[in-house]
Amino acid sequence: MRLLITKECRAAYNMALDEAIFLYMGKNSIKIPTLRMYSWNPVAFSIGYFQRVEEVLNLKKCEDIGVDWVRRPSGGGAILHKKEVTYSFITEANNEFSNISTSYAKINRAILETLKLFNLNFKTACYKIDSNKHHLCFLEFAGIDILLNGKKVSGSAQRRRNGVVLHHGSIKLDIDVNLLKIISRTDEDEVLSKMTSLKRELGDNPGFDKVAEAITKSFEKVFEEEVIESVLMEEEIKIANELIESKYANEKWNYKRR
Repeated sequence: MRLLITKECRAAYNMALDEAIFLYMGKNSIKIPTLRMYSWNPVAFSIGYFQRVEEVLNLKKCEDIGVDWVRRPSGGGAILHKKEVTYSFITEANNEFSNISTSYAKINRAILETLKLFNLNFKTACYKIDSNKHHLCFLEFAGIDILLNGKKVSGSAQRRRNGVVLHHGSIKLDIDVNLLKIISRTDEDEVLSKMTSLKRELGDNPGFDKVAEAITKSFEKVFEEEVIESVLMEEEIKIANELIESKYANEKWNYKRR
């Protein structure tokens, strides 16, 4: 399994790079599973593939404060990417990954193993526990989510094409309640009652590097294969740069509801 760690990238680049790896794998006969971990600079929101941005974010406030935003290639609700570890996993859609439920279950096992390394008392939401749709990913609970003390700490979404799966996920290190209130039209009580972070549960933020290391170890254990740190291929970089121009830094893509 290939490991890529690309910390502190712009929103458009983060999404373009994930899709570039996804597309490149789809057209190659040799498909090496790729785990990528990254963060965002500047702070950004990503909205789900099917969302209307005007219904989700206060765009004027985003501009005033300097918060970036981008439309993801995967579904789900909007996510504030600040003080978290974001990860993508791109792999061939075979065996467990030929099925949506089993693919989520396997990746969730790796994330649960990650939480075990921090001695956290987790529960999986293995059943539908919230029938109310919410525009923010971390304020809506579904069977694929991971909870700590009844609050969501990790969410995920997928896209499938040409026999390849792109899985997006994130683990919250901390929560900026004020920023969520200002930009995403929600209130503090709702955030604190449904959403948590490693800092809230541990009393301290373990930081990106420690959590990324724990995720790597957990993927090795669950997938029973070595995770080897690698670098981007030239073709992946080329595709990513093309996607930045054509999609992720392009208003036509970001404003369009699919």
